[in-house]
Amino acid sequence: MLQRSVPHTREMTRAAIAVLVFCAAMNFFSRGVSETFAVFLLPVTSDLGWSRSTYGTIYFAYMATIGLSAPVIGMIFDRFGPRPVYTAGVCLFGAGFLLASSMEALWQAILGLGIMTGIGISATGMTVASGLVSRWFERRITLANALAYTGIPAGMVVIVPLTQVLIEATDWRTAYGVLGYASLALVPVIWLLPWRAMGTGAVHIQSRKTPRSFGLSPAILRHPAFWGLFATLFLASVTVWSVMLQAVAYFVAVGFSPIVAASAYGAVGAMSVVGLVSFGWASDRFGQRNSVTVGYILSALGVAMLWHLQEERSLVTLVGFVVVFGAAMGSRGPAVSALVARLYPENVAAIYGATTIGLGLGGAFGGWLSGVLYDHTGDYGAGFALSIATSLIGITLFWFIKPLSVGHWPERDPIGETQ
Repeated sequence: MLQRSVPHTREMTRAAIAVLVFCAAMNFFSRGVSETFAVFLLPVTSDLGWSRSTYGTIYFAYMATIGLSAPVIGMIFDRFGPRPVYTAGVCLFGAGFLLASSMEALWQAILGLGIMTGIGISATGMTVASGLVSRWFERRITLANALAYTGIPAGMVVIVPLTQVLIEATDWRTAYGVLGYASLALVPVIWLLPWRAMGTGAVHIQSRKTPRSFGLSPAILRHPAFWGLFATLFLASVTVWSVMLQAVAYFVAVGFSPIVAASAYGAVGAMSVVGLVSFGWASDRFGQRNSVTVGYILSALGVAMLWHLQEERSLVTLVGFVVVFGAAMGSRGPAVSALVARLYPENVAAIYGATTIGLGLGGAFGGWLSGVLYDHTGDYGAGFALSIATSLIGITLFWFIKPLSVGHWPERDPIGETQ
């Protein structure tokens, strides 16, 4: 049975697996340290006297920077390869955390945690990984991207609770310093990797031309497929971050301890590993439209369970939220990255980077607005309602935009052939 499921050209070679492991490892560390925003919220705002909306401004800058820098990062990757992009990215977010360890003013937080960290995370995340993975996988591209994605939630599982322990054992400034120095320690390791072999790609995948310009063609930007992918990531990001940025503080507010709250936050990441692999397989088997639809429905159901904790603090309900919402977090990313590889094979990193603007702006908008809504209402309910609404809107995109619905251009399309 195993032989029937493997394509004629075997894609799971040692080199391909090594590339997947590297991409997952970079996602594990870079996104793991960046997702500590939620555990720093209470100590930083308490010590510096900042409101939730002020802290949300930092997160807005961070997510917006990820989104706005992603297309440029993707184009640089397509033109110059992975080594300079990954190395510069780690340097930037390491230096950003060190700046945060001594911050006193809001501008320092926006520069260090918002802009420097945002560019660094963009340069070490799925924008680059999607381009690298597409050089090694073709038939099982959705599953391969899902496996690369697993590093992100795995980092949440491990690094976020450890950071909470570090904050409680020392203070938030020391914790930021540790994250910064640990990041910079990776720079020589990344630079010395065998990039000539890792960046070449599999022999059975047609070599792609190096782009001659740093722009996207007007034909791509005019087509609904591009904007559908953009909107999918935007709405998915609002759905997640209008909830998750406030999640640790919310768990504490309803009566759970800070360690339990941080562990639950990390456990959402653990379940998203399951969701990434499951939805990655389901997308290849049943199509992106069906898997994304189920994912959005599960997101809305998970937020409803979270909202119910205000009425009754129940460990069962908390676990239900972790399982349902966490699994749903893995439903959109692999589907979008796989569609980018199939619809725009000559420009994967640049196109994925451009659609990632939606991811960044959605996270920025959702995270910032959830803080504003809390400051104005004194309650988390408005943020939860926003999350449910964007979940339901997101379902429509994969049903009304034909290339997203069927997973390929309906006919021989000039956009899919020439970029």
